[in-house]
Amino acid sequence: MSPGYQFVDRLRLHDPHHGGLIIFFRSIFRYKKITLPLVTAFEVLAVKLKINELDYILLAIYRPGSEQLTTSFFDELISVLECVTIISSRILLAGDFNIHTEKSNNPNVVNLREIFEMFQLINHIDEPTHILGGTLDLIVTSHNIAVSEAKVYPSGIYSDHGLVQAFKHFTHSKHSVHMVSEASNYSTSPNHSSSYASNMQLPPGLVLPRNNNFSSYNLSSKN
Repeated sequence: MSPGYQFVDRLRLHDPHHGGLIIFFRSIFRYKKITLPLVTAFEVLAVKLKINELDYILLAIYRPGSEQLTTSFFDELISVLECVTIISSRILLAGDFNIHTEKSNNPNVVNLREIFEMFQLINHIDEPTHILGGTLDLIVTSHNIAVSEAKVYPSGIYSDHGLVQAFKHFTHSKHSVHMVSEASNYSTSPNHSSSYASNMQLPPGLVLPRNNNFSSYNLSSKN
């Protein structure tokens, strides 16, 4: 891991070659790992960071594409969002949902959209994120958080998913947030994940899933 960083992670103990989440961030940030409801339909990790004396929740999600999408996913997602919105109304979420959100009339997509609307969340990604097409990776924020420069970079280097990013700039502060979501087939070990992060020359904070699927928030400080 790059000097000056610390991390919070969630390992998938039953399958060390897939999934798992990790959040990297600069040591300058005050943080707390959030205890979330038990879920089985997806993986989730949440951290509360304090920026400008306000609490922000960084939420990373990975839903395995090999798993059947059932009502349990939506019920558990609601449970997680209920938990974090009690803590803060400022949520930044990035993840690989493995749901073809470009199919706007699909019942599963409608369900997901209605959940976002229920919690006043806005999805900023509306273009294909997978090498075969399909908008599977999302960056979602609370309605009161404006982000800019949402962009999908081509896939095929480390993953069959593209690198998805967006920025959140703060007024009267040296801090900015750079959010990234990507599903990666690059690494099968935690050491490789850390090495890849170092090669990215991380700014002050980053959230990414460990091993195969990786979602991240990059919190940078402009010094």
